[in-house]
Amino acid sequence: MTIYFASTSALVADESETPKVQTIRVYPFHSNLLYGGDIRFKAFAYDKDDNFIRILTEAQWSTTGGIIDSTGWYVANVSGFHTIQATHNTFPDGSSEMVTVIGSATVDVEYPRPPR
Repeated sequence: MTIYFASTSALVADESETPKVQTIRVYPFHSNLLYGGDIRFKAFAYDKDDNFIRILTEAQWSTTGGIIDSTGWYVANVSGFHTIQATHNTFPDGSSEMVTVIGSATVDVEYPRPPR
């Protein structure tokens, strides 16, 4: 429980009611890009009952090829089939130990074909 003080009164926030992130889904699930193209990925958080909670703006992004920034903006500067991951650290319901939740998507980057 967290107590917030505003002037002389106290506001009590019951954090047990806050849904905990159980699953992350990265959208779009799969993308096809030409070399040099870009796309924005978003991480959507779901609770243990598979209810949407929110978009995870604080997700940590990584990729097996290309460049991705802290907002999920991906630049296709490496050809091939790559995995995009969004990770989020959370405390699951009833647990005092932090766990890392990971969601992933894929991107297929191709060089443009020369004109015929």
